[in-house]
Amino acid sequence: MKLNLTVQFQIGKTGSFECSCSLSLLHKTACFCIERSVIQMRSFQGTILSTLSFMDVEGYPTLLSISANILCAASINGYVKLWDISQSDPKLHVGTKHIVADVPNFVQLHSIKSNVDGSCVSFTAPDQTGVLNVLYIWRIAANSIERFALEQEFQDGWIDAHCWDDDEPRFIVCQISTDVHATSLISIFIPTDSENLLVQDTVSIQPHQSLIAVNIPKLTVLVQSVIHSAFVFSCTQT
Repeated sequence: MKLNLTVQFQIGKTGSFECSCSLSLLHKTACFCIERSVIQMRSFQGTILSTLSFMDVEGYPTLLSISANILCAASINGYVKLWDISQSDPKLHVGTKHIVADVPNFVQLHSIKSNVDGSCVSFTAPDQTGVLNVLYIWRIAANSIERFALEQEFQDGWIDAHCWDDDEPRFIVCQISTDVHATSLISIFIPTDSENLLVQDTVSIQPHQSLIAVNIPKLTVLVQSVIHSAFVFSCTQT
């Protein structure tokens, strides 16, 4: 069942500034910008509120994502950092993680996301052929990295996207595409008392649809510039 929503927005200008950045994300009243070798936290008028950085040996930041009050960043050399940005002065959430040893033939990270409470981080990295066929989950409390590899009907597929649930920190959905122009969404549950990742459900979507958000029991996909919410998944905890 799909729930089509029509929302009217009133857009107004709140500020503007010039900077040289490769990526920027908004959180509350701040803008986080990758500017050369650092991440600048700026106001909407461009004032630098805080500077977040990696050490020289860790390399410069290339990826950013925000989930609730957790800012997740990754560097060119495979280092991952998380900051708590709930207050005006960001604080490191956990120690820096170097994930290269857990990724065979590491070249670079392609995408990275934290769950809502900062207890897990998911990321993808291309294999030797450039294909994204493994979803990695870093469980921070255990300091372990687990692999969800595409097998069986998805063995020739690749990962297009992965999204954590907005409220449930143990639930993630992964979008998979194959060379036969089929696209599926796989919901994965991450139990706290087991190292195994549990596949909850698999559904098919159209190749032109893109997963952009998850909130049990709904997911949100982008369909040719129109956003649809669908009641698709149910998740029972054991």
